[in-house]
Amino acid sequence: MIEARDLSARLGGRAVVDRVSFTIEPGASFGIIGESGSGKSTLLRAIAGLVPSAGGTLAWEGGAMTALGARERGRKPSQVALAWVNQQPGVSSVIIGARTLEQTEENLGAIGLQLEAAELEALDKASAIPMEYPFTMQARLPGPRP
Repeated sequence: MIEARDLSARLGGRAVVDRVSFTIEPGASFGIIGESGSGKSTLLRAIAGLVPSAGGTLAWEGGAMTALGARERGRKPSQVALAWVNQQPGVSSVIIGARTLEQTEENLGAIGLQLEAAELEALDKASAIPMEYPFTMQARLPGPRP
């Protein structure tokens, strides 16, 4: 579950997102609808840690969520995400498609970043896709899985 309470964000000193609250249950779909310039993209950027929050709280599974732990490491969320992908079993390199020199430099900042086991586990859990029928039925059956 992802829960936002009174989340606010400012751009250029102007309040763009002001005290937004919502809850997204596991496996649920969620949409943000609004006019052009109403703050939809800024809200998503604030959730991702790309725009500094001006107040409120964001929690995942009941625990505080801070842009994949990037802020605590002094890194960008994209760098933590690339490090996570690179530390997945069977991945030997990550190919990135940056459109600007700034994106390329930011992505290269992920080189050498090693996430701890607890961080990898949290990111694995956050990115897990919920199983749907018929897999939920198969999961209930006793015995080994192929």
